[in-house]
Amino acid sequence: MLKSCYMFTYSLISNNIINIKFKKFMKYLFENSTHFTLTFHNKDYDEVLYKKLSSFLIKNIKTFNWYRYKTVENPLNIFVYSSNIVSMNIILNNFNSLFEYHYGIEDICFFNKSKLIFGSVTHENIADLFLDFKDDIKYFKEFGDWKLTNYKQDIDFNF
Repeated sequence: MLKSCYMFTYSLISNNIINIKFKKFMKYLFENSTHFTLTFHNKDYDEVLYKKLSSFLIKNIKTFNWYRYKTVENPLNIFVYSSNIVSMNIILNNFNSLFEYHYGIEDICFFNKSKLIFGSVTHENIADLFLDFKDDIKYFKEFGDWKLTNYKQDIDFNF
């Protein structure tokens, strides 16, 4: 049985979060998370970024079902990393946009322990915040436009 870890889901309705807003948004997420995940479809394609993050790797998950993403042919390659200032700086030095993806890396999600607090599917321009209180959305309005939705996660994130 899936437990609901949050009460309110807000979906990003802006086209993207870029530049300084992206940096501030990522900083907030890193500071309020214990770990984050990235999907590598071809980790060898960007060996430099993969190696930079390798010391923060907690585990690798191979799954056919992840946040808002399902596949039937090949499993997704999800990498779980610890959130800290160094891993944050690696992401910020390589990306300037939420929906920008390079070299096979995408779909950043943030967790506080096993609770999903933010999820994205880069190639679909999907992003959701998972908040405990409806009014907490006020802290995120500076980054983009958000809409309260009925989406509930359909998988359990056990780390």
